[in-house]
Amino acid sequence: GITPEMVRDAPRLSELKPQILEMIGDQIVTIYNAEFDTAFLQRTGITITNAYCAMTGFAKYRGVWNKKYREYKWCSLDMACEVMGIDRTARHRALADTQDTRRLLQAIATREPEVIPFEMYH
Repeated sequence: GITPEMVRDAPRLSELKPQILEMIGDQIVTIYNAEFDTAFLQRTGITITNAYCAMTGFAKYRGVWNKKYREYKWCSLDMACEVMGIDRTARHRALADTQDTRRLLQAIATREPEVIPFEMYH
């Protein structure tokens, strides 16, 4: 996990807000667990309205139905990568998670391209 010492000298997300919003612009942002991450960003004053949730995309691809919630069953990025045969060398690190999410979407798109919109993985 992330310790306070690891981020002690890092800028606050609220300080990076202008750069983050400029970088995103009106592009679609692909996030593995978009509901969690966009809520986290919202608490820091950064609103992302154009997020695509890769976790729900993988859930649809995997096709395991959750009767209780009446939707496809979600799973962790670790499990999704394992199911797709993607080796993860780093976990819960922003860059590694981002790269693995892209690799996951690309793997799904090669097997069932209709599940993941093209612009999500290119």
